[in-house]
Amino acid sequence: MGKMKNGILDAFSGTIGRVVGTLWRGVVIMRSKAHSLKKADTPKQQEQKAKFKIAADFTQTIYDLLIAGFRDQAVQMTGVNCGLSLILTEAIDGAYPDFPE
Repeated sequence: MGKMKNGILDAFSGTIGRVVGTLWRGVVIMRSKAHSLKKADTPKQQEQKAKFKIAADFTQTIYDLLIAGFRDQAVQMTGVNCGLSLILTEAIDGAYPDFPE
């Protein structure tokens, strides 16, 4: 359930219908509710999901290092997201499904 504190022209938090309101890093965000997909993933989607899983698992082990190391390079994202992006584009090599782990 969403809550509107100061009427319809102000920010809200929670869900109202298909709209979700939240506060992220001091910025009010409104987005539509996610919908589920019923189609099977394409081979490209499966490859990207496998790459992302490897990168996300690795970034969890060096989380604090990424925050400190990419603080200055990260523009409109966190240091962890900046590091994850670089890992996805530059570090993972090989052919799906035989990515080195």
